[in-house]
Amino acid sequence: MIIIYPRFLNIAELDEIIEQTSKPIIVVNRQLQQHPQH
Repeated sequence: MIIIYPRFLNIAELDEIIEQTSKPIIVVNRQLQQHPQH
């Protein structure tokens, strides 16, 4: 599992990270439209 606290990443960068990995990801402090389950 990967936990990301994206202080300096934008939503497009977070979406790219999520799409490139097969590990479960939790994003803290952001709400993602493309990947709302993260």
